Amino acid sequence: MLPIAMPVAAAVDYDAASNRISMQVEDEPAASLLGRISVLSGVEIRMPPREGQTLSLSLDGVTLEVALARVARQLQLSHVFSHRRDEHGELVLVTAWLLPEGQAPGGDVPAVISPERESAARTIIMQRYRDRGVAEADIPEAVRIAEQRWQARLEAMDPDQREQVLERRQQVMQERQAVQEDLDARREQLREQREDRAREYEALRETDPERWEQRRQAEEAQRRRMEERYAE
Repeated sequence: MLPIAMPVAAAVDYDAASNRISMQVEDEPAASLLGRISVLSGVEIRMPPREGQTLSLSLDGVTLEVALARVARQLQLSHVFSHRRDEHGELVLVTAWLLPEGQAPGGDVPAVISPERESAARTIIMQRYRDRGVAEADIPEAVRIAEQRWQARLEAMDPDQREQVLERRQQVMQERQAVQEDLDARREQLREQREDRAREYEALRETDPERWEQRRQAEEAQRRRMEERYAE
C-alpha cells in the first residue's frame, strides 16, 4: 500500500498570491524539501533519485522558479519549467524537471511525490476543510491554488493513469472513513464508561457514605501527588 503521509515539514513559506517562496534550511534531504515545496505550491517536481543529497538554502521572497533553479544548481542539475495560463491569462508554473545535463524531460523521470500519494494527500487536506464546514472561498489561497494546479495536472494525465489515481483516492477516503468510524466508536465507549463510573460513584455516596469518603480522600491525595510531580 502506498504511504499517504505528508512530507516532513521544513522551514518553507509559500505565498500563492505572489508565487514567492521563502525558506531557511540546512542539510535538509533534497527529496523531503522538494516534496514539501510540491505540496505547498501544487507544482509537480520531477527529478531522478538523489539519495543522500542534502540542501542548505536561505531564500527570502523569491519566485518559485528562482528557488527551484537555486535548488537545481546546488544539486548540479539543469532545470526545465513547464507553464500554463490560468483563468486570468497569467502564466503559472505547473511542472519543473530537475535533470542531469543532457537529459530531456519526460515521463520516465519520477516525481518527488507519486501522483497516487499526492492525490491521497490533497484529498485529505481538502476534506479536513470541508469537515470543518469551511466554505470554498474561505479556504486559504495557497491551498486553493495548489489544488487547482493539481486538478489541471490530473486532467492532463493519460486516461489509464488518471483512473488509477482516482481509484487510489477513493480507496484512501474509504480507509479514512473506516478509521474515523473506529475512533467515533471508541469515543462513545469511553463516554459510556465515564457515565457508568459517575453513576456508581453517586450510588456509593447514597448507600455507603463512609466508603465514599475514603474513596474521595484517596482520589484527592492522588491528584495532589500528580500536581507535585509535574511541578518539580
